Amino acid sequence: MKILCPNLCRKIVMLLLPLPLLAAAGCSNSARGQVPAFAGTAADSAATGKQTAGVPVDLGRIHLPSMVIATREDHIVPWESAYRGTQLLGGDTEFILGASGHVAGIVNPARGNRRHYWTNIAGQQPAAPQHWFDKAQQADGSWWPYWMKWLLRHSGRTVAARKTTGSTQFRPIEPAPGRYVRERGDLSVSSRTADQLSLF
Repeated sequence: MKILCPNLCRKIVMLLLPLPLLAAAGCSNSARGQVPAFAGTAADSAATGKQTAGVPVDLGRIHLPSMVIATREDHIVPWESAYRGTQLLGGDTEFILGASGHVAGIVNPARGNRRHYWTNIAGQQPAAPQHWFDKAQQADGSWWPYWMKWLLRHSGRTVAARKTTGSTQFRPIEPAPGRYVRERGDLSVSSRTADQLSLF
C-alpha cells in the first residue's frame, strides 16, 4: 500500500504503501514536534505493542474516509496483507483490488482501458480477505476512474490550478526536487530504526 494525505483535503486518506510506513510518512504535525492524530495512549501501547519513536500508535483513532488499494499479483505487498488496513483504521474504509502486480496494477491509466479491478460494498469489509473477495464484483479497465469518483465524494469545492508556488505565509525554498534529494546519508539502518519500522 501507499499513502497519500493531501493537505488540501484532510478528509481523505488513501493508502497504497505498507501500513508500517503510515506513522513515519503521513502526518505533517509530527514534523513540527506535535503529537500526531493517530497517537494512542500508554494503554494502547501495552495492548498492541505498536510504537513509533516512542509514541504509541493507534490507527483506530484515524476517523477519516480511507481508500485502501492493493494489486492481486503484488509480490512485494501481498493484497491480503494490504487488506488488513481496512480493519485497523477507524473511519469509513473502502478497498479496491487491482489486477496485475506491484507497479503495473497501480500505474494503469484509464485511457488504456486495460486490465480490471474488484470492488465491494463500501463499509462492508469482513475481517477475512477471502470473504471480501468472494463477494467482490469485477469491473473492466483501470481502477482510476472509480477512485476519482470516490475523491469527488469526499472533496470540497474545486479551485483553479495555481500558477505560482508558495504563499505569503509559506515562501518557496528552492526549485524542485530540493537539496535533500542530493544529500547522501548514512545507508546503514540502526537497530533502533529497524525496531521503529517493525510496527506490524
